[in-house]
Amino acid sequence: LGLILFSIGTVFEIHLFRRIGRSLSRIVACEALLTALVVALGLLVIGQNWRTAVLLGAMAMETAAASTLMVLREYDARGPITELLTGLFALDNLLCLVGFSAVVAFIRISSGADATLFEALYPLVWQIAGSAALGYVIGFLLSIWSPKVYEHGERLILLAGCVLLGVGV
Repeated sequence: LGLILFSIGTVFEIHLFRRIGRSLSRIVACEALLTALVVALGLLVIGQNWRTAVLLGAMAMETAAASTLMVLREYDARGPITELLTGLFALDNLLCLVGFSAVVAFIRISSGADATLFEALYPLVWQIAGSAALGYVIGFLLSIWSPKVYEHGERLILLAGCVLLGVGV
């Protein structure tokens, strides 16, 4: 998953998000939230408890991008639909990660597990801020190391190692 998300990040750049960000945000909000709502309500209708339904609803927001990205790369697809799809994958996965952590925090608080609001929300904040800081540090180190590597195979090893280090940490 780390390699797939890294691959999305190489295609989806910040200038692209500035250009299509508003329409993309609306599409992601409708698509992801409706998916979560339909899955959660469907599970409630068939008799699951609300905790399971909400948790699986949050997980359903994730978009499996690997196969679509492979097809886009195979055909060297470019254009507005391709840009929209890559942005959709990136924001869907980000929303799923944040939504899942938020739902877990909500379930912890509501289940009476003696968790304070701080104890329940700390992992969510730590994951977001810590991941951003870790990505910045690894990217900074990669920008220092990469000019010293000349062969293509060695660059791939360095890049894969940095991605795996980030995922591992």
